[in-house]
Amino acid sequence: MKKTATALIGAALLAASLAGCASQIQTDLSAADTAENTAGQADLSMAAIAASGYLGENGSFDGFNAAAASAMEPAFKWVDGGPATLGVISIRGAGGDSVVMVTMSASGTPQCLAFSGGAQSLGSTDATTAAGCTGG
Repeated sequence: MKKTATALIGAALLAASLAGCASQIQTDLSAADTAENTAGQADLSMAAIAASGYLGENGSFDGFNAAAASAMEPAFKWVDGGPATLGVISIRGAGGDSVVMVTMSASGTPQCLAFSGGAQSLGSTDATTAAGCTGG
C-alpha cells in the first residue's frame, strides 16, 4: 500500500511538473510574439515621423508615397499599397488628413498605424483605412 501511495504521489508530482513546463513554454512563446509585435510597432512609430514631417511640410498627405517617404526616411523599404510584409512599410490611402501604414511583425501579425483628422491610431490589423486600424 505504501509503494502504491508513493507511486501515485510521484506520478501526480510529475504530471504537475509537466503541466508547469507546458504553461511556461506557452508564456515564453507569448512573450516572444509580444516582443516581435512591439518591434513592428516601433518601426511604424519611426515611419510616423516621416509621415508627420511630410504633413508639416505639405499641409496634407496628398502625394505621400513610397518615393516621398523614402526621401524622408531611407532606413525603411517603402511601397505604395500592397500587403503587410515583414521589413516593408506599405503606405495606403494617403490623402488629405489621412494615411495608413502597415507592416508585418516577425510573429506574423500585421501592424498598422493611421493618421486621420489629427488623431493617430496603432493596431494589429492589415488595415486599408484609418478606421480599420484598431487593436485587432
